[in-house]
Amino acid sequence: MVSLQSILFSIIILVVLPASCVFQEVRYTNAVSPAKGIATLTDFLDTKHPADIYKIETFVEDVKDYIVVTGVFNPPYLALPAGPPQYIFAKNGRLIEWCRDSGDAQPFLRKWSYFDKAQKISAEDARKWVNSN
Repeated sequence: MVSLQSILFSIIILVVLPASCVFQEVRYTNAVSPAKGIATLTDFLDTKHPADIYKIETFVEDVKDYIVVTGVFNPPYLALPAGPPQYIFAKNGRLIEWCRDSGDAQPFLRKWSYFDKAQKISAEDARKWVNSN
């Protein structure tokens, strides 16, 4: 005979734990997604708390200048991203592309193969860089 305790334990393992993982993934995606209406680097920097930004870098890809903003890698418990979010902005400041999980985003990483040539800049310098174009 199966005990009530083993039935409850099975329910927790089979239902509650996976549902919690899904909830945390959705929560993480919502937290790192650019807010609605965010189209430029200036808008993005105005809405993000500085503590949410790990680094800002400039790079050249196919003879075009870009800025990449890498978010802090701090997923909530039970969310499973393999890397931090990254946001790509064109020289005019427009948001080009972003990914919530740069650790598992192989197509994103292949497309934006800038890592060996990126140069770190401050948020203030990034604003100046965009405003000068």
